[in-house]
Amino acid sequence: MSENQDGLPSQKTHVIHAATFSSFVEEILPGSTVRLAGWSEYKPCGTGIGLDWRIYTLGLSGVNLDGDIVMLTTHVPVQLSYGERWKGSTPDAQAVIDAWPGMEQLVRDFLEGDGYLVRDGIHAISRDLTTFNGTFEVVRWDKESRCYVYDEAWCADEAIV
Repeated sequence: MSENQDGLPSQKTHVIHAATFSSFVEEILPGSTVRLAGWSEYKPCGTGIGLDWRIYTLGLSGVNLDGDIVMLTTHVPVQLSYGERWKGSTPDAQAVIDAWPGMEQLVRDFLEGDGYLVRDGIHAISRDLTTFNGTFEVVRWDKESRCYVYDEAWCADEAIV
């Protein structure tokens, strides 16, 4: 990236939305600093009929060698019990709510084990830019244990396990 007379980057920074965890780690090399954050947002039904939702989001971002911000986000909507803001409408929905912090921790542990410096937060982008629902295929939802686990098949394909 070239610099202007003030030593600042002269190119515009682009935002690249990675569709998968694999494509993210191809863009951002081990040893890089990345930002990871999980959050949720309450979405009322708005009609007075039906149930409200909570959208759980996990975001990962970093800066590639070209100076572009690379982002990966995934969104998991959970239907809530009537009149509740934090209680799932079914046992499975509640299991997702309870297990959500574990997904963030699995991704953090994986990245740190692969040599990334993981910091809390996410790179700020313009409100005009929207994110799309990508895939953190390094982890998967396990219906039997009702928690997030490493996806052993993906890890084996990537020669990680």
